[in-house]
Amino acid sequence: MRGAPALLGLSVLAAVPALAAEPPRSAAELRALGRDGAEMRARIAESANDGYRLTIRCESGCARPVTHEEAVPNTPLGLFQIWDGDGLLLSTWTAASVYVVRVHLLTPTGVRRVLETGSRGAPGFALDTGGRMTITTSERTGGPADPLRVVTWTWDGARFLRDGRPVP
Repeated sequence: MRGAPALLGLSVLAAVPALAAEPPRSAAELRALGRDGAEMRARIAESANDGYRLTIRCESGCARPVTHEEAVPNTPLGLFQIWDGDGLLLSTWTAASVYVVRVHLLTPTGVRRVLETGSRGAPGFALDTGGRMTITTSERTGGPADPLRVVTWTWDGARFLRDGRPVP
């Protein structure tokens, strides 16, 4: 059995380049509808350097090639749209003991992050009676013994309002 360790060592070394060439694993992927008919593909994949990478690419309906990429140090939980034609792509993440909500606006000319906020409890997503996207999050206003306060984020078509007021 003297030859076994050398053979084992060779097989391990031979496998290392194959692992390096393997494409990043996709944690989530979604075909998303942007404003004005833009069709995009959003993908969250593992990144060797910085946790995860969110990539959004226009597949059709864009005036020019559109690609948006960003490194995200958090762990993904979800990637979705509410499908009401507003062009908003929602993603949820975990970061230690909080949820993180990120919202991107998809248009034929580009992709822009329009909200990034944390929540101590699970966030909620709905449409209000006017058909506008609303997101509810919770935060502490004081110490750990203080109760959580609910914050309502409402999309007005251009930006999110926090409890009905513009965010500076």
